[in-house]
Amino acid sequence: MAITRQEHGFTLVEVLVALGVFSIAAMSLAHLGNETLVGARHVDQRFLATVEADNQIAEIMAVSDTFAPGIQSGTSVQRGRALAWTRTIAATDRQNLFAVQVIVSDAETDQQLVTRQTLVHRAAP
Repeated sequence: MAITRQEHGFTLVEVLVALGVFSIAAMSLAHLGNETLVGARHVDQRFLATVEADNQIAEIMAVSDTFAPGIQSGTSVQRGRALAWTRTIAATDRQNLFAVQVIVSDAETDQQLVTRQTLVHRAAP
C-alpha cells in the first residue's frame, strides 16, 4: 500500500514570504500616516502664524497708539500655541507712506514661520 502525500495549505517558506511582504506594506503605511500628521501640524502652525501676522498688521492700521516707527516685539497665543512676533515700521521716501514688516516665529523653537510686508499710508506721528 503506497502512502500518498496530499498537499493542503501553504509551505512554511510561502507563509514567511507572505508575512515579510505584509510587514513591509504595513510599515510603509504607518510611515505614510506619520508623515501626514507631521505635514498637517506644520500647515496648522503656518496658518496660525499667518493669522497672527495679519492681526498685527490690522492692529497697526486700526489703533493709532500702536503706530510708531521702529521695531516692536511681543508674544501672543493662538489656539494654545505661543507665537513670537516682531514688527518693523519704517518710513519710505514718500511722505506719509510707511513700510511695515511682521515676522512671526514659534516661541518655543524660535523657528520663523511667516513674514508679511505691506505699505501703510498714515499721517506722521
